[in-house]
Amino acid sequence: MSIHEAIAGNMKRRRVELGLSLQDVADRASMSKTAIWELEKGRSPNPTIKSVLAITRALSMPMNDLLGMDVSQPSLSEAELALVSAHRAIFRREP
Repeated sequence: MSIHEAIAGNMKRRRVELGLSLQDVADRASMSKTAIWELEKGRSPNPTIKSVLAITRALSMPMNDLLGMDVSQPSLSEAELALVSAHRAIFRREP
């Protein structure tokens, strides 16, 4: 499942749970009703962080719940972790 599909399903589920209309969410998020509808239908494949944050506030839900994944910690590959470790080692050295 893609991010925009997760947003669409989680957004609609929460909106219905709260008993809100599309216009209610749009008003709370300071967005157009059309923009909310597009997101809820999964027709907005790359929503801005501003839109995502507005929706989380409008629906009183954590970003992790809206996205359907834990975004609090980045997922790094072994190579990326090794690079971070090497960087830390270089910059911890005393002159």
